[in-house]
Amino acid sequence: GWTKIARLTRALTNNRNVVQQLTPLGNPENKTSRLAEALQLGSDILPQYKQEAPKTPPHIILHYCTFKTTWDWVILILTFYTAIMVPYNVCFKHKHPGGGSGVGHLAWLVADSVVDVIFLVDIVLNFHTTFVGPAGEVISDARFIRMNYLKTWFVIDLLSCLPYDIINAFEHGEE
Repeated sequence: GWTKIARLTRALTNNRNVVQQLTPLGNPENKTSRLAEALQLGSDILPQYKQEAPKTPPHIILHYCTFKTTWDWVILILTFYTAIMVPYNVCFKHKHPGGGSGVGHLAWLVADSVVDVIFLVDIVLNFHTTFVGPAGEVISDARFIRMNYLKTWFVIDLLSCLPYDIINAFEHGEE
C-alpha cells in the first residue's frame, strides 16, 4: 500500500523536475517558448495526412475530425455499458419469479434498444469514414471505404447491433 504511494510520489516529483528543467524560472517569455518548443508537433512527428487537408466528397467524414473522435468515444462508452450489462442480465435477470416483467424491465429494454440503434448508426457512419491506407495516405474514395469496411469490421459491428433483447422478449412472451 504505502510503497505504491511512495513510488507514485517519486514519479510525480521526477516529472515536475523535468518540467522545471524545460522551463527556467527566470524569464517567463523563455518559459513559454521552451514549453511550446518541447510540445511542438512538427512535420517530423505528425503523419503526412494530418499536415494537409485532403479533398473529400461532402458525404465522406474524415476519420480524425472532431465529430468522429467524439463519436468514437461515445461508442467506446456504450461498448463498456454493453460489456457490463449483458453478463449482468444473463446472470441475474431471470433468477427470481417474475424477474423479466414490469416497468423496470421495460426501461432496460428501451435503453438497450437505444444502444442498439446507436450501434446501427455507427455502422452507417463507418461506411462513410475515411481510413489510412497501407502507404500512409488517406483513402476517401467511397467504393474503397465500403470494401475495406466490409472486409474488416462490418460483420462484428453488425452482430453487435442486433437487438437480442427484443428477440428474447418476444420468445419469452410466446411461452
